[in-house]
Amino acid sequence: MNQVRPKAINFGPSTYKIKYVRKLMSEDNSLKLNGTIKYQDGVIELDPEVSDQSMIGTIWHEAVHYFIKQYGQESAVNPERMEELVETVSTGILTVIRLNPKLVRFMEDTL
Repeated sequence: MNQVRPKAINFGPSTYKIKYVRKLMSEDNSLKLNGTIKYQDGVIELDPEVSDQSMIGTIWHEAVHYFIKQYGQESAVNPERMEELVETVSTGILTVIRLNPKLVRFMEDTL
C-alpha cells in the first residue's frame, strides 16, 4: 500500500523540502542516485520511482548526511569513506526502528 510520500523533513534547526526528481544523477552524471541533499537550497531530492522501502532508507541516509554536516563532523570522516559510514549508520538506525516497534511507540508516546 502506497502512503502519501513526505513533502518535508524537520531536522530541528531547519526543515528541508523534499522534491521528487526522476532519473536523479550524481553531479558528474556517473551514478544514478536514489537521493541527494542540497544544503544550500534546504532540499532533499528523491527518485520517485524507487519503492517505498528504498525511499525510507534513502531519507535516513540523507538525514545522516545532514547531521554530520550540521554538527561540523565532516572533517572527522575520511572523505573516501563518507558514503560507507553514512550507509552503515542510516541502515543501523532503520534496522533498530524496524526490529523494535514497541520502542518506537514508546518514543512516540513519550516525546
